[in-house]
Amino acid sequence: MASDGWMEILREAIKRQRRHAPFFSWFDRSPSGKAVAEKGAVESLLESMESTGRAEYVGPRATGKDWPDCEAKNAAGKTVAFEVTEFVDAAALSQETQPRQWSQDEIVTRLSAILAKKDQRGFGAGYAETVLLIHTDEFYLDPTHIETLLRAHCFRLRHRNLTKAFLLFGYSPQLGRCPYIELQLAV
Repeated sequence: MASDGWMEILREAIKRQRRHAPFFSWFDRSPSGKAVAEKGAVESLLESMESTGRAEYVGPRATGKDWPDCEAKNAAGKTVAFEVTEFVDAAALSQETQPRQWSQDEIVTRLSAILAKKDQRGFGAGYAETVLLIHTDEFYLDPTHIETLLRAHCFRLRHRNLTKAFLLFGYSPQLGRCPYIELQLAV
């Protein structure tokens, strides 16, 4: 009987699995499941940063709060806030719509909108840094092309609540990690 319960849980998980941009998705969107997914995205970023010689943060943990999603420590041992969000074509999440190409203007516009929205809210006192992690597994977003596009782009923030922002891509077998780009924020 016990195995029947587990089989039903697995059947439900398979039914809820995303077909589009699935790498960072987590089937359990309850508060505890959401925390697992967000912490996992932060861990993927920190592992990728470390593998490229940027071991800036350690010990990520989910906060269990709305803001910020996670916390970690920086090299000085100070607490850093991490807010986690996704860059995804919501229309392609339905099974009726196929993934699409993104124009360069659409990419910059979407990233600008995400940054502006997340920059509106303060993270509260006690954080040495506030980092926005934007993860994506969009089929047509190639990290190399996006890096070239964004290399010279500087995003302006009205409130300046964010100190850093990263765009994290799904796992690359060629690199053995998730590629990432640090977005340039205007000071």
